[in-house]
Amino acid sequence: MYYPDHDPRFPVGSGPGQAPAAAPAPAPTWGPASARWTSPLGGRFGAFAIAKIVALLVGYFAALVLALMVVSFFRDGFSATALIILVLLGSSAVMGIGMWAFVVSPLGGRWDLIGWRPPARSMWNLLWQIPAVIVTALIVQILVIAPFASEEPAQGSIEDMLVGTSLPVVAIGVILICGVVPVWEELFFRGVVFGVIRTRLGRWGGAALAGCVFAFVHLVAVGFPYLAVIGVCLCIMAEWYRSVVPGMILHSVNNALVAVTLLTAAGAG
Repeated sequence: MYYPDHDPRFPVGSGPGQAPAAAPAPAPTWGPASARWTSPLGGRFGAFAIAKIVALLVGYFAALVLALMVVSFFRDGFSATALIILVLLGSSAVMGIGMWAFVVSPLGGRWDLIGWRPPARSMWNLLWQIPAVIVTALIVQILVIAPFASEEPAQGSIEDMLVGTSLPVVAIGVILICGVVPVWEELFFRGVVFGVIRTRLGRWGGAALAGCVFAFVHLVAVGFPYLAVIGVCLCIMAEWYRSVVPGMILHSVNNALVAVTLLTAAGAG
């Protein structure tokens, strides 16, 4: 006997006279890039996540200071460059662990929710955006700092820091500064901090405040204008691209230029 609901032309449960079967929910993906990047980090969840990550980082620095105090009892002196490498390497590891434990894991392992996703626009735009951002930051830095600059700039600090440091150690430091630090800084400052602030202040207010936070935590008072402009522009880029990946590239290029400038100055001195 013929049963219409068993007609092979129709899926099971969706034959003539029956309601069509519900379409299966799409599986989570790493995008799509064209979708609007909306932050899930508002409210208490985002605030507590940032607090936990910062507490974890403070704990690392406290442990590092304690370890250095112990080492100082057994040997005199410690390479400043080696200390910087410990700070950079340890901070990168701690921030990665913190963001996974307190942000990404509770969100189901979705790194795309904090901006690690394919850009929604062509990254060829970086060819003009990178020089435009860096030149703008330099102009602001000059306009703000020039009236207060000393006529006799301090010299010797970079040379003193590099004394007794081998070339491989310097190379490791440069790799960390240019290749590793920009990744976690963009995920944290643009993906997490900017994501949380943006839910309260909107994209422009969030970019301004998150950019200033980015500049402040670097603890370089003389470079605050430059860092603030870079931070704000990176937030705007994250919003424009719906991704932090292009910002990682700009961040890496900027760090590389700073590193080359400092090393060149040290060599000339």
